[in-house]
Amino acid sequence: GGEFKSSTPQWTLNSNDTTGSTITVKGGRFYQFDPSNTKVALEGVTEIIVPESITSIGNSAFSSCSSMTSANLTNKLVSIGNYAFSGCSSSKLSSVKFPSSLTTIGTEAFYGCTGLTKISGLTNVKLIGEYTFRDCSNLQTVSDASNLETIEYGGFYNCPKLTSVTGLNKLTKIGAYGFYKCSNLLS
Repeated sequence: GGEFKSSTPQWTLNSNDTTGSTITVKGGRFYQFDPSNTKVALEGVTEIIVPESITSIGNSAFSSCSSMTSANLTNKLVSIGNYAFSGCSSSKLSSVKFPSSLTTIGTEAFYGCTGLTKISGLTNVKLIGEYTFRDCSNLQTVSDASNLETIEYGGFYNCPKLTSVTGLNKLTKIGAYGFYKCSNLLS
């Protein structure tokens, strides 16, 4: 185990031989976190718990946490930054339930998350950024996207197992390559 802190927020890495490692974030705001500075500390992280006090996850916050099995997102989370979870390629991170407070998901936020099979809770998200879910090669369903208005360029690029995206009542724009190589998409 170990602990590393910046002035705001506090970061704690806890190790447990039977369940892996967890990062708990307390207070402040994630912003421009650079995982390359803490590569050794993030290598074994399997779980991320984001408490209620966090409303924004900044750019590259959990990029390349390849051992991640779960991301528990706060019910007050409003935005997920660019590249926030990109490269979390563990086949164990199979689903993400977004909180209803979420309105923005940044560019390439989940790029290369090959274990994702299900995404739900996009209820108040209005925009899926460029390549947000690119190369999520096992993604099968996206549900609860009732307020989604825009899918930017390549939003779901190369998600060949994607069969269903539901609740697109307000969708007005799909950028070029929005569903490129999504050959199994039925609805």
